[in-house]
Amino acid sequence: FGMETSPFMMEKMKLLVGRLLQDPQLQDFYAPLDYKALGLRQYPLIVKYPMDLGTIKSKLEKGIYKDVHEALFDIESIWNDCALFNGSEHYLTQIAETYKIQCRKAFNEFVNQYYVQNPNEYTVIREETIRAITSMESRELSSFLFQFISEYSVALQRRANTILLSLRDLQPYQVYQIHYLCLRDDTI
Repeated sequence: FGMETSPFMMEKMKLLVGRLLQDPQLQDFYAPLDYKALGLRQYPLIVKYPMDLGTIKSKLEKGIYKDVHEALFDIESIWNDCALFNGSEHYLTQIAETYKIQCRKAFNEFVNQYYVQNPNEYTVIREETIRAITSMESRELSSFLFQFISEYSVALQRRANTILLSLRDLQPYQVYQIHYLCLRDDTI
């Protein structure tokens, strides 16, 4: 098992969803929205893949999720779809935003707990990542770097030419301002 598919993490996700389902503030998110009964004909046009906490609980219990990230994606979809449909000022969106932050914090805590209990796995993952990077074909890596550096130097050359054309009629203090503005990383 890896962290993403570990029984520990799946159980933590079940607990999280269970806690959410017990929260009375989230009752509007317990089950699929009956948009027809509410006369919200535009709902399926805006929210393409609706999700609710009850469906997530069912999918977790049935083992449908391949990993915790799929479950987390569905939880995030609830909050994001709420904002998409209702707008940022709606009271449900305000609730959703609060729980979005809380769910992310809870998930990060689960990950930390997992690696505290499985410290060797973190090392293995890190070593596998390093091995994968170092085993990458050197030609691809060097080609990418050459192209990146070439494009970056062309951008710098264009910027320098623009500066030189602009400098002809400027006073010394103006030259300093242009130098500062043009050579900042965010302007290149």
